[in-house]
Amino acid sequence: MAQPLLRQHHGAGFADPPGAEDGDFLQVHYKLIKPDESILEEEEDFSFELGSPNIFPEFNENLKGVQPEDNRKFAYTFPEDYPEEDLAGKECSFDVT
Repeated sequence: MAQPLLRQHHGAGFADPPGAEDGDFLQVHYKLIKPDESILEEEEDFSFELGSPNIFPEFNENLKGVQPEDNRKFAYTFPEDYPEEDLAGKECSFDVT
């Protein structure tokens, strides 16, 4: 579950808090899954700033608006010139909670 680290929403009776925005710090658990369904990479408690240029653009794009209870799944295609030939040009998927 995506957890906002710095921005907090308070008070009962208010509308649902807005989802994550650029500049928010999130803590997530993610898996990067290869086409054969094996896990290429997995990390719990991964903390990052949404919108950071140091994060895959697809990661930033797909986590905008995320709420703490959300689970997001999205594709990522490795560049054709990726140094690991078995991944070059391959589409994998992220599963982020």
